[in-house]
Amino acid sequence: KLAKIRGLEKSHPHLTKWRMEMTRWGLGPMHEDTGIGTVAAANRMADFGIDPWWMSHEPWVVPEPFTPEAGELWSKDDIDQWIAGVQRISDEAYSNPEIVLTAPHNQPVAQVKGDWMEDPDKWAMTWRAYVRKHLGGQSASAGGSAEAAVASPETRG
Repeated sequence: KLAKIRGLEKSHPHLTKWRMEMTRWGLGPMHEDTGIGTVAAANRMADFGIDPWWMSHEPWVVPEPFTPEAGELWSKDDIDQWIAGVQRISDEAYSNPEIVLTAPHNQPVAQVKGDWMEDPDKWAMTWRAYVRKHLGGQSASAGGSAEAAVASPETRG
């Protein structure tokens, strides 16, 4: 069923025998066509109340990889529902990519913006460094308010 979904490709299509282990798939064609990659698609999968897939070990040898791994307790209906979620993501990627790119929409936590984690000027390995870098040197113990010492989205970067 996965092989019929637009934008997906099997990592080694020449291997046709049944495997005892999982098969790696990729969203390489979808990414080239729409800009939707495996991370965005996994975020959207969470909106359906379905476990997103395992992507791959690093480095990725398959473009935009994902690995379908049904748990021991998954029924055939569960697997079919999972595949239907992948089909819906493919349909949305080609018709309305913005809904996939901005997912998740039905979760308590939206996309985590991790850009600040790449900026050493924002790293703080100790409370003292955090106060110095993010609170302007003013902590609750140094005369500032306790509220000011609590991290807010603005102080996190």
